Amino acid sequence: MTSIPVTEPKNTSATLSLCQQTDDPILVTKNGRPALWLVNPEEMQRLQDSARREALYQAVTHSERQWHDGLATDAAAGIAEVRKRYGL
Repeated sequence: MTSIPVTEPKNTSATLSLCQQTDDPILVTKNGRPALWLVNPEEMQRLQDSARREALYQAVTHSERQWHDGLATDAAAGIAEVRKRYGL
């Protein structure tokens, strides 16, 4: 992991070059403490894709749990029930 002080990003071309040279996020510190992270566009895309994939997995797991507990039905049965109930 690369770590730089908060004053270093003022040299934007050097900071940009550093970001382009590594796939790892760069920790920017202020007074020795984490202040922010810099990531290159490809790594940011990977992180976003990973978060979306995790959200999808959680939604599927939730749906499967509802199905198993009898709290959900398949779409065709649900539509048939609504049509019957409302005379559609």
